[in-house]
Amino acid sequence: ILAIGVLGIIQGQSGATRVTLRSEMMAQALGLAEQKMTEIEIDLRTKDFVGLKDEESGEFKDESLKAFKWTRKLTRVDTGCFLPKSLSQQQEGEAPNPAAAFMGLVEKVFESSVRKIWISVERTEGGKKRNVELAQLYINFRAVPN
Repeated sequence: ILAIGVLGIIQGQSGATRVTLRSEMMAQALGLAEQKMTEIEIDLRTKDFVGLKDEESGEFKDESLKAFKWTRKLTRVDTGCFLPKSLSQQQEGEAPNPAAAFMGLVEKVFESSVRKIWISVERTEGGKKRNVELAQLYINFRAVPN
């Protein structure tokens, strides 16, 4: 009975150790994803969206982080969820509609100055890929007309 009890305790400790190590790796991946997000935000303060690739990936420079790989994507924001097409497009032959003109301007601002930034940090662990993903909208205020 004592042997069965001790075996159960050892297995429980082994499982707890694995879970702890996995959560530490996921926390480290989250920190690295936040670091990459900050780096791209700093880049975007000096560059325009045109100066950056839509997608990039790579490894971290630090030797202790070679197990982690990152991917960054910049995508245009679909304005359909913000601007109904019926308001932003004026039909041919209709009288000028101030709402359509305003919404058309807002749509152009979204196209030129708003992007979704998506960062993924991945690590292969025991043959399984584990990843953390972050996404946010970024507004380039320099591209917004006054």
